[in-house]
Amino acid sequence: MSSSFKYTAGLNNVGSYQVSGIPFCSSSINCASSVVKVSFPFVTKWILIRNNSSTSSHDLKVGFSENGVNGVAGENYFIIYNVGAADRASIISPLPLKLSEIYLKGSSDAEVVAGLTNIPVERINNISPDGTNWSGSYGGIG
Repeated sequence: MSSSFKYTAGLNNVGSYQVSGIPFCSSSINCASSVVKVSFPFVTKWILIRNNSSTSSHDLKVGFSENGVNGVAGENYFIIYNVGAADRASIISPLPLKLSEIYLKGSSDAEVVAGLTNIPVERINNISPDGTNWSGSYGGIG
């Protein structure tokens, strides 16, 4: 048997998503004036995002590519409102998404918490320019 082959779990490995996630946390992210990419060391099982900014103009755009969050290919992002916005959510409940990275823009104080699988990010090979994440440029229905 060749020693150059190493078996690892892939994206469709159910067991990787049934167990508790490996904790990941990044806080005090300042993306008020430019896009910030948060890269995960392993594919995520779920993510939770919060906008802690109390400044009214600091609503947080969240996307799956830089072009998506910048609106280059349309509006392929979602918004998490600032904590001062009345009757609007400043936190998104955990989303069960397989990601290797996420892009943020617009807040002076954002945080990302994620549960990671043991699946290496290299296992994702798809349509984004760098081949490591699902593109945010495809989101329109029609």
